[in-house]
Amino acid sequence: MYIILLLASAFIALCSADIKTDHEVKSLPGLDWQPEFKHYAGLLNVSTTRSLSYWFVESQGDKDHDPLVLWLNGGPGCSSLFGFLQEHGPFLLAEGDDIELKLLKNPHSWNKFANVIYLEAPAGVGFSQNDLFSSTVYNDNNTAVDNVIFLIAFLEAYPEYKGRDFYITGESYGGCYVPTLANKLLEQKAHVELKLKGISIGNGVTKNSYFKFSEVALGFHGAKISLYSLGKLLREICPSGFDKFCEGSEVVSDPKIHLKFTQSYRNMMMSNSVKRDINIYDINRRCYSDVGCSGNGISQYLNQVEVQRALHFVAEKGQKVEWDACNYTINRRYIACEDMTDDVKNLLKKNVKILYFYGETDTVCPFIMGDLFVHQIGSNPETIQWFVDDLYAGTKTTFDGGLIYTTIADCGHMAAAWKPKQTARAVHHFINVVARTGLATVFQALFWPAECVQDAESVLLFANVIYLETPAGVGFSQNGDVEKIHNDSTTAIDNANFLIAFLEEYPEYKSRDFYISGESYAGCYIPTLANQILSIKDQLQVNLKGLAIGNGVTRMFGIRGMASVNLAFHGAEHTVYQLGQWMRKFCPTGFDNFCEGESVARDTMDAKEFAQLYKKTMQQPPIKRINDYDINRPCYSSEGCSGNGLPQYLNQLEVQRALHFAPEGGSAVKWKLCIDLHYKACTDMTDNAKNVLANNVKVLYFYGETDTVCPFIIGDLFAHKIGKNPKTSTWFVDDLYAGTKTTFDGNLTYTTIADCGHMAAMWKPKQTATAVHHFINDIGDWNN
Repeated sequence: MYIILLLASAFIALCSADIKTDHEVKSLPGLDWQPEFKHYAGLLNVSTTRSLSYWFVESQGDKDHDPLVLWLNGGPGCSSLFGFLQEHGPFLLAEGDDIELKLLKNPHSWNKFANVIYLEAPAGVGFSQNDLFSSTVYNDNNTAVDNVIFLIAFLEAYPEYKGRDFYITGESYGGCYVPTLANKLLEQKAHVELKLKGISIGNGVTKNSYFKFSEVALGFHGAKISLYSLGKLLREICPSGFDKFCEGSEVVSDPKIHLKFTQSYRNMMMSNSVKRDINIYDINRRCYSDVGCSGNGISQYLNQVEVQRALHFVAEKGQKVEWDACNYTINRRYIACEDMTDDVKNLLKKNVKILYFYGETDTVCPFIMGDLFVHQIGSNPETIQWFVDDLYAGTKTTFDGGLIYTTIADCGHMAAAWKPKQTARAVHHFINVVARTGLATVFQALFWPAECVQDAESVLLFANVIYLETPAGVGFSQNGDVEKIHNDSTTAIDNANFLIAFLEEYPEYKSRDFYISGESYAGCYIPTLANQILSIKDQLQVNLKGLAIGNGVTRMFGIRGMASVNLAFHGAEHTVYQLGQWMRKFCPTGFDNFCEGESVARDTMDAKEFAQLYKKTMQQPPIKRINDYDINRPCYSSEGCSGNGLPQYLNQLEVQRALHFAPEGGSAVKWKLCIDLHYKACTDMTDNAKNVLANNVKVLYFYGETDTVCPFIIGDLFAHKIGKNPKTSTWFVDDLYAGTKTTFDGNLTYTTIADCGHMAAMWKPKQTATAVHHFINDIGDWNN
């Protein structure tokens, strides 16, 4: 390290005492509001041939005492100004292509609680300069050396930060940059006047071999490949359980298996960004052009000569230079890291605390690689959920020695861009709270009521629809024998009799094409009713064409266990490491075998233990718990976590009279969404569904993929059990990924509905209506 000090002293001597004054940004194109903090930008020399560009913002809090934070984007070879302008800087550009180049105020900027440096490194990235570019060897060590020299130069220009608490943060390939730099600083701690307190890494690279789990992440979210296929694939490449991957077991050693495992992911990576079918950085968000699928706004903004002059990246009257978000030549030439285990362990030994946070819908650096990595290096994990504004925000695991890992719910690679408040909360609390204290309150939630207004695509636009309250006694339906034990057969008989009576009252619908649809336990109601109709088709004048079932029950056995699996698949409630252990215990031959007749958790005690994992969340109060019907949405009161508006509306006397449920002069009756019934539930709908298909009745199963009550896993495995010759494809609505559809021989279709849960039609109305409409009308291409 003598060379570093020699270089640093030589080039810092060249620094003008007026650098801070010269680099202050006085005005900025597109900024039409006055910041209440100072910010600085420019280049600092790290050698006679290299200089690094930076943008530094003082804290909006207590700038004289708040810590100093360094931010590094990844690549390798991508600019940290992306993090500034698209993620957590105080000025933000909107996502999208050809946007208005206006800088918006970020209420969740990280300079609310820290002084933040955004550094473009290594030399040659962004506005950073390298006069010997062609002969430079790019690797983590050389990048870290330059970054150390930059920090020494920075402290000479801004001496008030000497001795300040210091954190290094970054994302993506920053998972290699950050620990390497942290260890380099520890080597030079006598000469770099900063107190290295911690590092924080978002969706970071941990081990190069963990990229094998990118396709697994797609399957975990019901995207691109089916869960059935994923189960078979995992058994093939991880025969001892994928959690063993972090205990040293070899995975994907056969090149042929490796190729098979990564091919679909590579196809997405190599496709044109505008036409890429799934946004690989966040499967539930639109993919615009340019880096990160975020659009070309940042390139258009930073390539204005007025901006470059204002930020001191070119001289006052200098010519524009070409800025790119990523230098792909550096990316290709960069000698990438292989495994950060030793680097991270060394930091923990030196009492440097560490936070790994992962947006859980990323497939580039999926949360699985973080989950397995921290369980490899950490000990004594304790896992809790945390909430922001009473909405589930993530699942956090703390380990001995200052190591923390958390998911950030409902977002992907750039968590701070898509869940800014949650990510800022995690980083702020990590910096300001000791890792092992106050586990239950480290990430505190604040109450912030929110309303959602939807422009629903009604099924009434393409069908005449009956909404039937059944069995008798439900809702406004009446039942004089409250002690009667109901079952699917008696319910189906009553429903068939209702249809006969309905057709007598509305004879114009006799012989009309007829579909039965529903959700949840209707997965049992509907096939049973369909078979009842087939058995009396001479008496019931309808032309039964098909069934459409949303998030339906298929088999009662194992449903709660699969709900726990789904929670872990989404980085919620349980860790993937735990999931791997449970699955090896409860599903020793692979969870895909659940649909081939093999029991899951066959032992009664095992089944009870497995189900308790799910019940624990079900039994919590509705506030500050996961919404079991959609883990990414708030849980309001009443059934379905949807609030009390529906019962309040239907319990108005005027409404009941208008709907003829109460006589004109009568009193109001008590309406409840759900009632307790003496009901003998179904156990397995396999034979019913097969019989329906055998009678040329087509069947659609659609599942919102963030449901834990009737998780998409049970639909995926069930469809693969009863269907043959599956063909899987993704489909899109308004150029946004909508789901992954699998068709089988004999008129069976299964699809996920992306980014929604149990009530898919409520939360993704257009996508769900498209699926049902195209199913009814035999439209094979759901992209139209």
